[in-house]
Amino acid sequence: MREQRNLTLSAMPIEHAELRTVFSDTPGSIRRQLEEPQSLRLSGWDLRTGDRAKFIRGELIRVEGYRSILDLYRDGTLIFGGLINCNFLAWSDKTDTRLHPLALTEVVINFARFYQHVLEDLRNLPSRLEFRVELRNLWLESEKTRLPAGPVSDPWWEERAAPRPAPADTWSYKLLIPAETYNPDRVAFQLVRELYLWFGHSEESIPYKKETEAGTVSDADAIASIH
Repeated sequence: MREQRNLTLSAMPIEHAELRTVFSDTPGSIRRQLEEPQSLRLSGWDLRTGDRAKFIRGELIRVEGYRSILDLYRDGTLIFGGLINCNFLAWSDKTDTRLHPLALTEVVINFARFYQHVLEDLRNLPSRLEFRVELRNLWLESEKTRLPAGPVSDPWWEERAAPRPAPADTWSYKLLIPAETYNPDRVAFQLVRELYLWFGHSEESIPYKKETEAGTVSDADAIASIH
């Protein structure tokens, strides 16, 4: 994905950790869950690749498709790479430069929620977790990637959404959180929030969110109800 616009999400324990079923054939193993990850809704933007997990050097398992790739390491590190193009994160945009707000948010939520299953498969729960979000090749061929404000609403939503161009070709953000109180939807919002702020959008421009006792979270229920 080096020569294409892409998004990378990663999550990892800070301390040494080890998964129990990463190389297991049993139903319900984290390996089988990686092959068939749960999603918020049918035909949404998720982590599914349709691939069977491949063993790589005894270090990790990998599933990959035409638009994304997922690596799960035996130490609990999960890395997702997705293309920013008209078939995925720049859905329906013929220039492959406009990030789709719903696709972006839904993928991040699905990633954060899948990591809950990874934590449940660890032999010992670490004290802290590190999450990263990275964007690369945003100025590919002198065309800047754009991110509109607000949710996708109707066929003319982008005309009112004031898309903002990426201020640089690459960007990354790191988030450290305690593992014991891990809240996937809260983490998803924190990652999406920093991305929107980097593009120059206001807090009010961030779509698909709601307030809870745990703070602002990405609104998975609202996305799941979209047809």
